[in-house]
Amino acid sequence: AIKLNQPPLIEGPTDIGKSKALEYLAYLTNNHLLYQSFSGQTDVSELIGKYVPNTEDAKRTFEKVLSSKNKGSLKKETMNILEQAKITGLTEDECKQIAALEGLNMERVEWVWQDGTVPKAMEFDGGKGCWLYFDELGAAEPQILVKLNRIFSRGIKRIEITENGGKEVTGGDNFRLIATTNPPSYAGREPFEKDFLRRWVYQKVGGLSQEDFLKRLDFTGHGKQRNQETGVESG
Repeated sequence: AIKLNQPPLIEGPTDIGKSKALEYLAYLTNNHLLYQSFSGQTDVSELIGKYVPNTEDAKRTFEKVLSSKNKGSLKKETMNILEQAKITGLTEDECKQIAALEGLNMERVEWVWQDGTVPKAMEFDGGKGCWLYFDELGAAEPQILVKLNRIFSRGIKRIEITENGGKEVTGGDNFRLIATTNPPSYAGREPFEKDFLRRWVYQKVGGLSQEDFLKRLDFTGHGKQRNQETGVESG
């Protein structure tokens, strides 16, 4: 898939080495790997970008609100904006509105655009691009997957960021999309739509055999501990 400049999507059980295999492939081919993990809380702003305060302290405070694990502490109006942002992203006015709703003193703060992982990967290394790794892609909500079609619409090399006044970003020659996911049987995972899968080089892989699993324990140093606990020597 990499040789053909096509995006691979690997589906398999957890903890069998999908991520490590792709990380090692990036290392062997001397490519930088930019990581993006997905969950039910992932929104479009993480992928495309959003407006943030231009000072570090104010930015950290605002980001803490957006990533708050205790969503119940946020205002209902804030939650409504963030829920919609999962699909449409956050506009500058919405960011300012959230700051005001949560009592953040940012009336005099200048708001600037911050790229998400997609444009960052496209423009990495002075425009050459890098590999963008989507981990746990199946955990993303369906609306997020629909938005990802924007990346594929022009041969995964160009995207228009409407949230930032129609800025168009072109991916460099080294830009690639790669992804992994757990099977749909895992909690919180839904099967991909056929139209979505057709955009990837989709490959299913099985779990590790007992022999490979034990070898992996030995390789990471856990095998020695396992043998000491069971009194069984390695073969």
